[in-house]
Amino acid sequence: MRKSTLFVAALLMPFCSFGATVWNLNGNEFKVDTLQHVKIGPATTETSLALSGSKNLRVFYTTTDLSNQSVDVRVVKANDKLASCATVSSMAEKATSDKGKLYFSGVNADFFAGSAPCGHAMVDGEIYRTLGNSSWPSFGFTSSRKPIIGVMNQVLGKIKVGATEYSLTGINCGRGENGLVLYTHLQGDNTGTNAYGTEIVLESVDGNQAIAGRTSKMRVVSAAAGGQGSTAIPANGFVLSAHGTSQAIISDLTVGTEIELTVWAQYDGKDVTDITQMAGGQPVILKNGEILNTEGALDHLVANNPRTAVGYNDKGQLVMLVVDGRSTISAGCISKELAGIMKYVGCTEAMNFDGGGSSTIYAGPKLGVLNNTSDGHERAVTNGLYLVATGDYADNQVAEITFKDADENRVVRLPQYGIYTPSFFSFNKAEVLLSTNQEGVKLALEGDNAKFGEIINDGTTLYVTAPSGSFALTAIYNGVKKNVPVSIQAGEVSFKYDRIIIDSKREYAVEVSSTILENSMPLDNRALAWSTADEQIATVENGTGIVRGVGNGETQITGKVGDFSGVLNVKVEIPEKEVMPIVKDIVAGEWALKQTGGKGIAISSLENGFALDYTGNGASRGAYISADRTCQIWSLPTKLQVRINPGEAIVKKVSANISNALGEKVTSWVISDTELPKKQESVLSLDLAGNFDVDDIGIYPITVNSLRLDMGKSDKDKNYQIAVPGFEAVYEPQGAVESVATDNDLRIYPNPVAAGAAFVVETAEAAVVEVYSLNGMLVEKTVAEGSTQVSTANFERGVYVVKVRYVNGVRTAKLVVK
Repeated sequence: MRKSTLFVAALLMPFCSFGATVWNLNGNEFKVDTLQHVKIGPATTETSLALSGSKNLRVFYTTTDLSNQSVDVRVVKANDKLASCATVSSMAEKATSDKGKLYFSGVNADFFAGSAPCGHAMVDGEIYRTLGNSSWPSFGFTSSRKPIIGVMNQVLGKIKVGATEYSLTGINCGRGENGLVLYTHLQGDNTGTNAYGTEIVLESVDGNQAIAGRTSKMRVVSAAAGGQGSTAIPANGFVLSAHGTSQAIISDLTVGTEIELTVWAQYDGKDVTDITQMAGGQPVILKNGEILNTEGALDHLVANNPRTAVGYNDKGQLVMLVVDGRSTISAGCISKELAGIMKYVGCTEAMNFDGGGSSTIYAGPKLGVLNNTSDGHERAVTNGLYLVATGDYADNQVAEITFKDADENRVVRLPQYGIYTPSFFSFNKAEVLLSTNQEGVKLALEGDNAKFGEIINDGTTLYVTAPSGSFALTAIYNGVKKNVPVSIQAGEVSFKYDRIIIDSKREYAVEVSSTILENSMPLDNRALAWSTADEQIATVENGTGIVRGVGNGETQITGKVGDFSGVLNVKVEIPEKEVMPIVKDIVAGEWALKQTGGKGIAISSLENGFALDYTGNGASRGAYISADRTCQIWSLPTKLQVRINPGEAIVKKVSANISNALGEKVTSWVISDTELPKKQESVLSLDLAGNFDVDDIGIYPITVNSLRLDMGKSDKDKNYQIAVPGFEAVYEPQGAVESVATDNDLRIYPNPVAAGAAFVVETAEAAVVEVYSLNGMLVEKTVAEGSTQVSTANFERGVYVVKVRYVNGVRTAKLVVK
């Protein structure tokens, strides 16, 4: 395969907040490639990265502009209970339903013991759990929309009885020595405490629960009780529990006594009274832009594992990030590497959330879970941190469209003669994602931009005609416009294949692409000048690059553009019949025969196959016969057929070992897994499409490497013959890639056509074009004359029949939508 430099596209350029393409993580360099960078919701983009170096990493993160009031940040506690777990996606769905706001992206948050969070947990100001004076850090979010992370933080609470104030040691947490703990309905049905303390039941006076930043008023409804423990918690009430020296605080409180509760947070010694959301994590990994020494914080931080992190900077950007792990494409990382990643994506402050199988990043109902969780499925976790759309998420009116692979700040790089068919996200006026593949978007080259190319395929595709330059490409949907910058640049041109096999029925449009920075795109075959070395063997059509087989033999097809000259070696093999033997002549010495459960196995010719003769030995356990030989099948078969008569032998199963030209193998392709009837011929058929992409001409030739028969018990010293008169290839019409009908007055191209794109029907005169699915359903109907584009926007992938009705007759062809 020859490559040459020509103008080329890189559809997705490497991206990160600082424009780096090489990162240094904990002393090791990693090449960074951007796999995706798209807007997913209000003021929020999602970026997927591939890092390669001393190991491979996959990184997924969201970046949110908190200055935009259309997005909020909230914590969700699983099932609204302290001790409960749920998946990140299900928590988002439930919160969306309960609160009437779309929770459109989120990550797992705190570590958990049992099913309760290890650290502080607060949702919309309501406290699920505090640990009082604790070294367990947390991420917090305030009513003034400020994120905060502290190396040391605590939630402080105090109760006031009359003029006297007392400090709480926690809320909904374990009651330690001399502890004074408030339990709320979020704890569960009861306090779960032991009998070594005193507890009183309280009710709300003002209707408030334990809300940070507010003073809640409570009233004693039952006298203090000691020596009991595990007091029942009223549905909307509280239990105040004391141990040791703290018992004196509540032991004399009488029914009707009022108590005031005040709660606030403290981060690194500074009071934060307007905290509304809290989720614990461990450890803080980035502080003031400096990577912290965190190896000793938790035992697993020095090992490669999946990781989740949250971070922010002083520009008002919030980042939620997951690094996949425990796979060949992503090994996982240590905490210092995670800190480096957070720094590279723009954070100055960052904290580690729970990792391992818990690591999950969710991007809403349209995109779902983005990463490959190491458990193979979402793990139920104790809580999550989410981005919330504050506007009307149910509005289905498109107010904005975006290119999936470009925006105003990221250039689309295209080659001359390149074909660019972008896809689009759409959003409503609240910036809520409506579709990840918005249909009906049309491209335009407005004003002077028209000199750089043409818009084809019913407005869905840009065909670049200019050799160089920069211009703007416009996308339009119902009056909504989006522009992206386009630059025509240089890269490498190549054919997809350097050799193919073809017959006289199936056609092949040579696949030409341009590549730069590991990204490639197709070139329009009209750009190349095509020629064939021998028209008696194969022809090639200028303008389309369609190759057609004429006669058996080998030749070369050449395509030239600029200084590129590509050569495609073409071998034409035309089947003589619809069914042909896989091996024409059986030569015993060419076969490797293996057998257990018998002896003296021999092979000989029989019609289109062979006969197997052997003597039984009375054994049955593990009995089989295998006939092994590399048999390259002629031309382009669609099926493998075995006609077999076992005679008096017991054949329980028939399987084959098959491979294709791309190296894809099926080590044990079962043709039949039921016992064959004795003394009669069974016809067993094996469809190649069941395991190979038969629309891809590159899979040919197909090779059969062995045929195996799993046997039953044989009689000792009895002679057996298994007749296989048909070891055959079947050649059914490959209409999926035909583009020429019976006469030369109909042509369809490209064929195959990409799903969602358009194909062209060229007719000699006015006609009606009808497209039918293979089950006879009419899926498209239009009037055509000359060259007419037909959209496949409503087609599923598969094979279709195209009927073109002229006044004097009907022409048909088959079309494949890939």
